[in-house]
Amino acid sequence: MRPMAWVIGWIGCVLFVGSVWGCDGISPTTEEKATTELQSTEQREEYARDGVMDAGTEERAVVEAVPETGEATKEVMVEGTPERTPEQPEKTAEMVSEQPSDGPSGTWKDAVVHQGKATYYDADGSGNCSFPAVSAPLVAAMNEQEYGMADYCGACVKVEGPKGSVLVRITDRCPECPKGHLDLSREAFAKIGDPVQGVIPISWQVVSCPEIGPIQYHYKDGSSQWWTAIQVRDHRLPLKQVELFKNNQWQILPRERYNYFLDAKGAGTQPLRLRLTATNGQSIEETIPPPASDLLVTGKQQFVP
Repeated sequence: MRPMAWVIGWIGCVLFVGSVWGCDGISPTTEEKATTELQSTEQREEYARDGVMDAGTEERAVVEAVPETGEATKEVMVEGTPERTPEQPEKTAEMVSEQPSDGPSGTWKDAVVHQGKATYYDADGSGNCSFPAVSAPLVAAMNEQEYGMADYCGACVKVEGPKGSVLVRITDRCPECPKGHLDLSREAFAKIGDPVQGVIPISWQVVSCPEIGPIQYHYKDGSSQWWTAIQVRDHRLPLKQVELFKNNQWQILPRERYNYFLDAKGAGTQPLRLRLTATNGQSIEETIPPPASDLLVTGKQQFVP
């Protein structure tokens, strides 16, 4: 039998501690510490399963992401928080944040500033570039020498005149105009000069167009699997070239002076995979339906301004 003094002491311990276990050699402090360490271990294992690691002890995984802006983003492998590095097109011309007086343009502009004169005519947006007519057009015809093979068709140009500036889109060709000359629509001319004068000195510069939605593609009337002509509309930047993926390789489509990219042998009966390259080096790819006469297709892509 246990001594009476030990029994009384044991009963007193139980009443004071409130637990039999505390009087059997395992203190509450030791038990709490063991429980805390077990929970911490289980929590770390749970974090590891969920992909969450302690910063400074593990490297985060590299992922590919597409933010709300639609611009592809690369995450570079670093310790701790990954560093975001957006993909940027090769910078071949000055980048600025500038707005003409008649409305916002984009942020890109060509490095070349042209000098010349401006006249005006009753333009409606149609002409040698084969675009459809529009109401109240702010458009212009490019002089013969710089028109080239429809090189400026669809491009936006900021024109500076005696009264201010105006943003126009090139939609036509002026055969009799010398280099540097722009033949503006009546509406555009009135924003930068006095129509009574008829001819005014100007400077002009190619810039990115304002927000205009996705690029559009128009199959010329008569287009088919045997003869295919594609026009690109509403492109934010001037086009350098358009390529068609055909016979397992990219082929440059020649641009005609009437502003269509031509495959004289026909593009076939399958959807077309196109690659558009802007004059500043940006490239985008688009897949559009098979050729059909006079078919207008709205794409999903657009150049970054």
